[in-house]
Amino acid sequence: MSITQSERADQGIRGSLDPDGAVGQAIENGQTLPSSWYTDDSIFEQEKRAIFRRSWEYVGHRGQVAKPGDFFTCEVGGLPIVVVCGKDMVVRAFHNICRHRHHSVAVGAGNRKLLQCNYHAWTYKLDGSFNAAPRSKEDPNFDGTPLCLKTAKVDFLGNMVFVNPSGDAPSLTEALGPIPILARDRGLPLDEATFQGRKSVDFDSNWKIVWDNNCECYHCPTVHPSWYKTARLDGEHLYSYPIGPLQFEVVMEQYEGVRDDNSYYCWPAIFFMSSGGAGKLPDSVADGIEEQTKQPGFIAFRFVPISTRETRIDVDVFSIDPLTEQQVDDWLELILTVVREDRDVCSRVQKAHDAGGSELGTLIPGIDSEYMTQTWEKLVHRALVHPEVPMYAPILERTDTWPPASVPAGQS
Repeated sequence: MSITQSERADQGIRGSLDPDGAVGQAIENGQTLPSSWYTDDSIFEQEKRAIFRRSWEYVGHRGQVAKPGDFFTCEVGGLPIVVVCGKDMVVRAFHNICRHRHHSVAVGAGNRKLLQCNYHAWTYKLDGSFNAAPRSKEDPNFDGTPLCLKTAKVDFLGNMVFVNPSGDAPSLTEALGPIPILARDRGLPLDEATFQGRKSVDFDSNWKIVWDNNCECYHCPTVHPSWYKTARLDGEHLYSYPIGPLQFEVVMEQYEGVRDDNSYYCWPAIFFMSSGGAGKLPDSVADGIEEQTKQPGFIAFRFVPISTRETRIDVDVFSIDPLTEQQVDDWLELILTVVREDRDVCSRVQKAHDAGGSELGTLIPGIDSEYMTQTWEKLVHRALVHPEVPMYAPILERTDTWPPASVPAGQS
């Protein structure tokens, strides 16, 4: 069987990433990935193909595909995707690549009766099937019937839309594990809350630096001093633990007498959190909110790796009650104040890796926040060095105590 040029390149990269297993052993021993994994363009390109195109990624919300013809576009692992609602009200996802000469068949978001390439005007029906190509009837041998758009998997968690570009990942339900049930039990209104607004923050840092930072609050006393002074962010009141083979929960008992907040992490880059404790909401949103069974809403992050040293975080607000533009802005700014502080430290970490003189970092995996960081670095290493291992093969055992147990050897 022939292999593509990118697959051939990936094979060469894998052979040079960890030829003697030293990197994998270092991670097991509590050290970090080498600096080259944060600075090498070829490694970044392999991550897009070996991780993001093989996994489920949060990309948007149901409101964008609510009626026939509604569509929106995005990229997952650098691959252009279009998500569209068909005439039959079925939401589908396709590679946003024309079968003619690879131009996109949709731009931005909106509503269309057909998907049309703006290069040579080939059109496709909303179910991805070929519709027409100008002058194709002049060639009696041309048959466009098999030229359907390549499909991607699409699924939902409440009103959040997820896409798996390769189509070979397990179901979204299996990938998320216990997160949906546990989040609903904690009062997150995954099914009732609707999208209200988005703001984005650009980082000049590798996506792994940004993600690792988001996995822990070990840095909170120094990086977020204002937040730390008003909330209980110490290890006794803020802690994380594995709730499934590839999933973590963080419990945040920030304010006495106020409902706890909960955050959820799923491999490789799915993250959302409650923001329902009245003490954690801006006054314009919290006013009038009384004690209730469910949280008033939640926040979803979308991590978008753009290049080796560029990452974007999209921060989305979902709320049960419709919010005014000012309320959405207040809520997002509360979150983004913290995110922007994170951006500054991530930038300095990237510069240290770029300098080329740094040795392997040393984690403290015996504390919960650093354990999550170590787990994700193990998963990145596995995905790149051992792509024969299924993307969602378990690496953790669920536990209600600390420290958690790793999956026994031979079961990963």
